[in-house]
Amino acid sequence: MSAEPIKPDPLQNELPKQYRVLGKIKSGGMGAIYKVENTFTQQICAVKVMKADQSENEILRKRFIVEAKAASLLQHPHICQTYDFGISENNVLYLVMQWLDGISLEQKVSRDGPVSVQETTVIFMQVATALAHAHEHNVVHRDLKPDNIMLSRDRSGGGTTVHIVD
Repeated sequence: MSAEPIKPDPLQNELPKQYRVLGKIKSGGMGAIYKVENTFTQQICAVKVMKADQSENEILRKRFIVEAKAASLLQHPHICQTYDFGISENNVLYLVMQWLDGISLEQKVSRDGPVSVQETTVIFMQVATALAHAHEHNVVHRDLKPDNIMLSRDRSGGGTTVHIVD
């Protein structure tokens, strides 16, 4: 039995050459998230790409750019870091972000059921500090929901670390 040849991802030609697409993570109404590697630094990143039909809408394009600029200004331990953003020659809008190992709060609740009061307090204290930081910089997260709260394990103590995304 022969293996099927791996088809290159069409996104590969839209990103700056240092990013190698490793795979699609998920798709949503506005776009998709990909896992990529920066071949210069070997850093793994996430790339959010706006869907082609969405990027043709001038209002949505402007919103994406405004949100990308705002996100790039925020530096906080509980906000997913934005590294870069741009528009390809074929008008594909992309946003390069910190890769987060973990699951969303939505995935955790779906998998494990209700979150304990103690863990809820830990999660939402971190969410609150991140939102306060964003608000201090006149940035409002307009889509805060369990799917946009990422949970990972703190490397030093094993506790829960939260990052707000999107």
